[in-house]
Amino acid sequence: MNFRQTFKYSIISILFIIVTFIIISFLPNFKYKKNYQKYSLAHYIPDTTMTLLIGVKDKEGLYELSQNNFGNYISENRTIYDTLLTISIQLKEIFQADLPNKENAFICLHNRMNHSPSATLWHYVGNNNFKKILLFLQKKFETSFKPVVQELNDFKIFQYSLPNGQFFFGFFHNGTICLTQDYHILRQSIHSFSDNKSIEHNLSFQQASATIGKSVHTILYNTNAVDYELYTNNNNQSKNKQWIAQELSFDKNKTWITGMIIPEQPLETLINKITNGCEPDPYIFSSRTYFGIRYGIKELKSFWKQFSNGKNLTSTDSILMETGRGSFNIAWNIVTDSTLQTNKVITLYPKDSIPQIPSILTNSNLLNYFLDGDSIYFSLSEDNRLYISNTFDATQHYAQDIKNGNTIALKQKTLSQLFSQVGGNVNLLFFGNGVLLKRHGYPSLMKNRLPGCMPPNFLLSNYFITEMASEGKVVYCNTIMSE
Repeated sequence: MNFRQTFKYSIISILFIIVTFIIISFLPNFKYKKNYQKYSLAHYIPDTTMTLLIGVKDKEGLYELSQNNFGNYISENRTIYDTLLTISIQLKEIFQADLPNKENAFICLHNRMNHSPSATLWHYVGNNNFKKILLFLQKKFETSFKPVVQELNDFKIFQYSLPNGQFFFGFFHNGTICLTQDYHILRQSIHSFSDNKSIEHNLSFQQASATIGKSVHTILYNTNAVDYELYTNNNNQSKNKQWIAQELSFDKNKTWITGMIIPEQPLETLINKITNGCEPDPYIFSSRTYFGIRYGIKELKSFWKQFSNGKNLTSTDSILMETGRGSFNIAWNIVTDSTLQTNKVITLYPKDSIPQIPSILTNSNLLNYFLDGDSIYFSLSEDNRLYISNTFDATQHYAQDIKNGNTIALKQKTLSQLFSQVGGNVNLLFFGNGVLLKRHGYPSLMKNRLPGCMPPNFLLSNYFITEMASEGKVVYCNTIMSE
């Protein structure tokens, strides 16, 4: 290490101490608490928008995460995630401290605007020797520089300078250690504890945590905004950033993310009053479908009202309301892979008694909403199904795919197997290919986000399927992802 590098690290370390002292010294309303044991690790986690939060209750959960390659789903944060997971496992093996029936470790993935993707670890190590912890981390980071340590307001704050020029920041406080490469997150974590503004004080987080069983090893906490445009055409609906807690489990080459939510309007109306159970049928979707939605419907009339936003019926809407039964399916399909061209096709199941559907449909508020606002649509009846799309070619090709057996069931083995894992009756079903979604772009209806009960987009590295089914006022949301 030459003189210039040593001088650089010395200056950065001095600035670190000064800035830390200023920030901690002026923390508002900081009160010394004698008994920190009553707080869980969640008391240190900022109640801010996060990409993903993984809670681990015991060493079995940590081993599951490492042995089942959950990191394969993570792209941008993968390196730092692997580093923090390894550190967490080794801390657990060395110190063997335990918070009964609570998370003993949290790994949070962040994607802050205008910042590189990062991650933060909160891990309970108990009231062990702080110097022993520092020595462990110094060996782990393979750095010859001793950490810079500053003790303020009962927080032991430290900084490591790594050989590659990067830095790790952290604190030790009443048996909890925090590690991150983002000093902004470290600062937020301390503020969250001192100001009682952590996720532990968030009512939605409390409700989500209460839905998880005591025997669960690993929990996925998600704050994806619930995109109500999937559930109603109401411009006044706000995007509700609702916490959702789901169990993470692993089976061969699949990852299961299972949980429940107590839905707010209008999802509760859609799930419990308008939709009903339908079969997760892979034979009704073309093999070219890279994203699909299947609504099980009781009757299209109620379904149409959910998305009409008070608009008047058109003559086409009147015909369609008398048409649909069983399900309402939307498929986003690849036309030519080289040009990334795609189309969208709706499938309905006509009743036997309805009049002949025109081949050209116009001025439909329902179709305008789901098919990007065009004024003319082309329909084709084939094998007791009604296909509708923006172009005649799209409608015809899709119908031909189904007729010729070019379906997910027969041509997409991995995705078809995921269909077979879903329950027999689902109110709402989402599925797709994560790789193609990233390549072709997310459907326009989705506004670049997937449903709130699903994991963040970046986890969808391959095939996935999500089912939503109701039982009373509870909605079960289960996702299966393939590696």
